[in-house]
Amino acid sequence: MAFANYHTGILTSPKHLALSDSAFRLWSNGKLWCKEHLTDGFIPESILPLLHRRAKKFAAELVTTPVPNKSPLWARVEGGYQMHEYSIWDETKKAVETRRSTWAERQARRRDKQRDSREAHSGVTRGVTRDKQRDSRWSHADVERRTENGDDDSAQARVPIGESSSSEMWTAGQLRTSVLELLDLWRQHGTGAPTPAFAALSGSERRTLRDALKRRSLSEWEATFRRAKASAYLAGRDGTHAPMSLWRVLERASAIESGEFDPRPVSGPREVPPSSRPELRDVSADIAAVQREQALAAQERAARKAAAAGGVA
Repeated sequence: MAFANYHTGILTSPKHLALSDSAFRLWSNGKLWCKEHLTDGFIPESILPLLHRRAKKFAAELVTTPVPNKSPLWARVEGGYQMHEYSIWDETKKAVETRRSTWAERQARRRDKQRDSREAHSGVTRGVTRDKQRDSRWSHADVERRTENGDDDSAQARVPIGESSSSEMWTAGQLRTSVLELLDLWRQHGTGAPTPAFAALSGSERRTLRDALKRRSLSEWEATFRRAKASAYLAGRDGTHAPMSLWRVLERASAIESGEFDPRPVSGPREVPPSSRPELRDVSADIAAVQREQALAAQERAARKAAAAGGVA
């Protein structure tokens, strides 16, 4: 939307005061049309009917001036009319385009800054398209292929997080790549539980994966995943429960490695331990004893009531 500038001196200008209402309306509409289409004050003759129904009649007032030695408001030129001193009282096409370009560049810098801030917070690197972020099938092999083709900016000087000596040196791209590697290892060697999609991870889940990569290297996690998969109990092959999820394995990694979490053998059929419940015994004698005690208590209460009644009589 464009805005035209009107000088307050129009109210007392002799050239404007001498115009009829229709001529002033034609002049005003012409100024608005020039600003809308950035013509620098030029009004084509074919546009006059759009500005006023009887534009040609009242344009004659605008090309003449009642003030001696003063230029008229409009000047007759080839193909139409030119507004007098338009560039003095309003912006030219070049000025408008420069202003709009400056504003667009400023907004672009602002959006880039906001995007960088979001990517740094979420661990998503620049240069990765949204389509690839949403592709849950993007595996470690895809990452390596993008690295070889030079498509991944984050792949430069990449160090697996689990083997890095300084966590402060991890970049968002390294974090994302290592998380993808960890998810790919789980997909290949996990218990069979569903593999979370990277794009669907919440903030807390990403922090969990980041902390797991800080504690142990990818090779150590692969060994843990293989042990969990080999366990009939953890993989859910014994029929007692569903396969253990990735988050549960990450949480109980130390117990899985030590065998504490799953004390049964890693391979072989599961032995069902004998029941430790005590055998049920005959409780009829106990029931009879309780009934006798209740009967005696009832007889005592009846005797006390009888004695109390006899004393009153």
